[in-house]
Amino acid sequence: MRVTQAERVKMFIDELNIDADQVYNMTNKNEILEYARQKYIEYVKNKKVKDDSIFKTINEVWSGIRKDPEILFSFILKNREAELPKANRSSYKNPTGSYRSEVATKSKAKNTKTILEEFIIQDDNTIFDKIIVPMTLGEIYKSNKKVIVMKNRDVLEFEVTPYNFKEDMQVLSKNNMFYIVSIKVNDTKWWLDDKMNLHTTVSVPLYDCMLGCITAIEYLDGEIMKIDIPSETYSTIKLSGLGWPVKPNRKTDLVLHINVDFPKNISEYEREILKTLQKIEKVKRNNLGT
Repeated sequence: MRVTQAERVKMFIDELNIDADQVYNMTNKNEILEYARQKYIEYVKNKKVKDDSIFKTINEVWSGIRKDPEILFSFILKNREAELPKANRSSYKNPTGSYRSEVATKSKAKNTKTILEEFIIQDDNTIFDKIIVPMTLGEIYKSNKKVIVMKNRDVLEFEVTPYNFKEDMQVLSKNNMFYIVSIKVNDTKWWLDDKMNLHTTVSVPLYDCMLGCITAIEYLDGEIMKIDIPSETYSTIKLSGLGWPVKPNRKTDLVLHINVDFPKNISEYEREILKTLQKIEKVKRNNLGT
């Protein structure tokens, strides 16, 4: 026999031990969603068998409530109306201050559930919302504790290290709400390749590339690193063991991409020197038969 939507929602309420009176007296959609989420998390934690038809139905109803919490409120409201005498149903009114539908409140401010709202992913296949947190590689390298203050005044605290930043973290908020935290590398200066080698670009004047020089770069930890640029270096330099930490005592390679900085606004004297070098180069090529 096919189960109706109303029966599915009733099953959800019964299985999760939802307090209908509490939901009925809630003042907004987010409050209903947070309450239902907590009940769902408790249910999942206590549930041992997760492949039966009841659990599948609970998941399906939860997916619908996440998209529109009014599903839960509307069911409870209709049940309350059904309990009234028939003559009184048309005059039945929602008590002052209780939840109003999204249609009635759509002119109000947008959902202000959390900061970085564009980095919240709601995936029907996961229990908890995923928060994508943008960080530079420098911030990750320093192993900082990250604190996110939500717009509902809830707080998330978690530590990001060079070893765990690529893995999703399950974080319990101050208000005992679970979130999945995913770090998104947002860096314009440094990048990592598939082997976790660390890359950056270094601008070097043309003459220094030709003759060789010592240049300096600011490393991820803020320290100044001196780099020996060999003569006639125009592409990349690989420095073993100075890249990204993959273990406490092991780093990958640091790869410097040389950006040749050609001289601008050269003087007549410099131009004459370049012409002389050009002539010397032509003679060399002629002698080599090229």
